[in-house]
Amino acid sequence: MPQSEDAMRCATQICLALSGILIAAPAVGADWGTPLRGAYGEEWYAEAHPKAIGFEIGMRYWYSQGALETRIDGNLTSGYDTAHIGEAHFRINDYTTDYYLKGMIGYSGSKTTEYTSPVGTETTEIGSVLYAGADLGFGMIAPGFGGFVGYQYWNESPRLGGTDIGGLDFNLLRLGISGRTEITDMVDLTAEAALIPYAGLRGTYGAYDSDTLEYLGLSDVEGWLYGAAGEVMLGVHATDWMTMRFGGRAWYLTGPTTVTFEGEGRESDHFSALRYGLLAELTYRF
Repeated sequence: MPQSEDAMRCATQICLALSGILIAAPAVGADWGTPLRGAYGEEWYAEAHPKAIGFEIGMRYWYSQGALETRIDGNLTSGYDTAHIGEAHFRINDYTTDYYLKGMIGYSGSKTTEYTSPVGTETTEIGSVLYAGADLGFGMIAPGFGGFVGYQYWNESPRLGGTDIGGLDFNLLRLGISGRTEITDMVDLTAEAALIPYAGLRGTYGAYDSDTLEYLGLSDVEGWLYGAAGEVMLGVHATDWMTMRFGGRAWYLTGPTTVTFEGEGRESDHFSALRYGLLAELTYRF
């Protein structure tokens, strides 16, 4: 599994690459003409979307890898997992103003986790992932390309030290750019890159004695994190009303945290949360 430094570097590179795709796509489409259209032109938009409002609903499957790391007094506690996540999503497009509202909710009731602490390593099939969020987007660069602001709730509930816990709750502010361009009449490319300037963290985690390395039980953890997120998907229009998409997604958070056990607060030397993996989507448009 990736270490935190490699993970941060990977997430940063993904976001930079997606930013480049979104910024370059309109210009490339304009230069190439056919078959790459670039951003939707006003005439084509009016022809393809005679109605003012459009709706999209669908399901996604996310084969994801997760990594949680925290280090206190030089003692690293980490959990690396594989989760199979089902996700429902929607999108409302206002074609007259080029605004949109999209949301999602995802859940995995179990995951395979390799948990390593100062007292050893264990592998479990217990734990869950839950998240939900919504973004409000608007066109700035060109129709179909612009920025968004959003909120996301993200919960990681692993099994730590032989104990099932309520886990870690993250509340994220998302600021980013997104876009959708048609490569051909049947194929499109969608992508987004987001900065996370603030993510509040509260929850419970495992506590260890820094001298004896004895497992003490659950501890409260809280912090102010930051990070980045990115997503890119290639879509195939199977019919006029159904689209299949395939791609990938990555989320990364890090920052200072405080771990409190029986009234004693300790500052962590390092904390990070990473989730990334492959996506498959089926969307119905009307």
